[in-house]
Amino acid sequence: MSDKHRIEWNKRYREGNHHKRKDPSKFLTEWEPLLPEGKALDPGCGAGRNALFLASKGYEVDAIDYSEEALKIGRKWAREQSLKLNWIHSDVKTYEFPREIYDVIIISYFHPLDKLEEIKTSLKEGGYFLYEHHISTEEEVDRGPSKTKFRYGPNELLDKFSGFQILFYAEGTEISEDGEKSAIARIVARKTSNFKKDLPPISNP
Repeated sequence: MSDKHRIEWNKRYREGNHHKRKDPSKFLTEWEPLLPEGKALDPGCGAGRNALFLASKGYEVDAIDYSEEALKIGRKWAREQSLKLNWIHSDVKTYEFPREIYDVIIISYFHPLDKLEEIKTSLKEGGYFLYEHHISTEEEVDRGPSKTKFRYGPNELLDKFSGFQILFYAEGTEISEDGEKSAIARIVARKTSNFKKDLPPISNP
C-alpha cells in the first residue's frame, strides 16, 4: 500500500466515520457459536470490531491492518475491555502469512486481491473461513468500493472457495439501519481434505 493511501486511511480513522463502529458483524456473531475454538485471524481488521469480539469469546487473535490510526483505536478499545490481542501493523499485500495455524479466519468488507489464496493456506484442517464483502451490481448502491477490482463478481467468492466445504453462501442487496443500500456476498467455508468425514450439522444461524 502506498504512503498516499495509508495517509488517506489514517485521516479517515482520525476524523471518525462508520469504520469506527464498535459492534461486531452480525454475520460473525450469528456463526460464532458454531465455530471451532482456538486461534483466529482478522486480516484488514480496521479498528478491530470483529477481532475484539473473537477475543472476548476466548480466541487468541491476530489482527492485521496497515492503518496506524485504526490499530490505535483497536488497542484503546481492547484496554477498555481488558482484552489481549496481537495487533500487527502491516500491509496485507506484503505480509507473509503462516501456514495452517488458524482455526478461524474472518474477513469483513476487505478485499486482499491476489493474497486471498495465501490467506486461505493459513487455515488449519477443519478450520472455518467467514467472508463478507461487496459485490458488483448494475443497481445503484450507497456503500462499497467505487472501483470494480475491489468488489467481487457474482458467484466469484463461491468459486474462490471451490476446494472448501461450503456451509453457507448468499449474495444480494440489503438496506442498513440508516437506509443505505449495499450489494453483499457472504460465505462460510470449512477447510477439509475429506468431504465425507465429520460432517457438521446443517444449521441456520
